[in-house]
Amino acid sequence: MLTEEQIKKFDGLQAYVSCECDYEQAQFDFEDLVEKVDNNCYILKSSSYIFDGDDFYLQDIVDIPKLARESYSTLRDIFLVATGCEMTKEDYNSDFSGTFQDLLNQLRFTQESIEALQPYFKIPVECYETKGCGQGDYAFVLLFDDDVSDKKRNAEMHKSINHLFWDAPIFCRLVFGDGTDFVAEVEDRYEYDKDTYWKNFIEQLASEIPDVEAFGEYLLDLMPDEPSS
Repeated sequence: MLTEEQIKKFDGLQAYVSCECDYEQAQFDFEDLVEKVDNNCYILKSSSYIFDGDDFYLQDIVDIPKLARESYSTLRDIFLVATGCEMTKEDYNSDFSGTFQDLLNQLRFTQESIEALQPYFKIPVECYETKGCGQGDYAFVLLFDDDVSDKKRNAEMHKSINHLFWDAPIFCRLVFGDGTDFVAEVEDRYEYDKDTYWKNFIEQLASEIPDVEAFGEYLLDLMPDEPSS
């Protein structure tokens, strides 16, 4: 327990802690990492399989020869779901590659269209649905290859996507009266755990304040129980 002398000493430092949800950073992260490709459908800009500069080319990961071996009725059903376009018998009997390319350029990025083409992708593809708290708060995010096949990475990717779409990172700063400040650096920026942030501040202050253990007790009372929104 702190003595009155210690409290008076630490009060003189004029320290305060500010912890808040950083919505500006959240918007920046979303725009920097996510690309909208169709109504309510998105991809991550890190998906090198389907990005060449600013061009989007999902059709390049579809096995066209495998599709070409399907019957007319099967292909007609696939393209109706995937593009909303009717494949005629004439289309089917003509140069298939050219017809397919024309139709695939009209691909609708929906969960149904991705599921219809799922057996024909050259690499693993997932249409992940992320949901917010409100009714109608949902979006589909296309994931590819290692982000799908590696279960641990896949689970981490789902968590990251949920944060990107619906949460804001937490910015926590300790400021002293002389202008010196420290920003908490934690592994999970989206979850506020008072003790985790407090311990990080103490680690940074270890070489800055002589009586850091006692100040840690003082600091704990300055820390908010929840970040401000």
